[in-house]
Amino acid sequence: ILGIASVMLMHDCLRRISKSLGLIATALYIATFIGFVYSKSIMTEQIYLFGWCLCINGGLAYLWTGAPLRLAQTIVALLILAFARAQGAYVVAAVLPILALARPRQVPALAVGLVAYLLIIFGYGKLHASMARALDDSAKPIQVSKLGISDSTGKMLFMVAYYDVYHRWGVA
Repeated sequence: ILGIASVMLMHDCLRRISKSLGLIATALYIATFIGFVYSKSIMTEQIYLFGWCLCINGGLAYLWTGAPLRLAQTIVALLILAFARAQGAYVVAAVLPILALARPRQVPALAVGLVAYLLIIFGYGKLHASMARALDDSAKPIQVSKLGISDSTGKMLFMVAYYDVYHRWGVA
């Protein structure tokens, strides 16, 4: 589903620029199987790629229309990127300034989106740190800081499961 959705999102973006470019680029995207390569496994790559497609689609549509729903789509995409991969948390530092430069009258809306993004990211980081401390064996010190980017990115959704299994049982 994510692979098909990624193809559809990219086609929607490129079609707005040029119908022929959209068709050719979408055909190339499908031919490379990038959207489907990681579909058979539960890995971060598939959701991370989907997050990028959603972010590009939402960001471009927001630039063209200025619709608040497209800004919300972009913020959700940025959250998906941050939750899927550690480096995804830093994409917001590039995307929101670009949107602010292109639409200076929308800076208050972008600021609200940034605040919502930060509350969710740091809130999850704080929640995960508390859960990790509560679940961890008292003999093994948990490597979690009080609150910070490391808690909200380095131990995100899929990474938590991978790390916890390895950390607790030594099984990769």
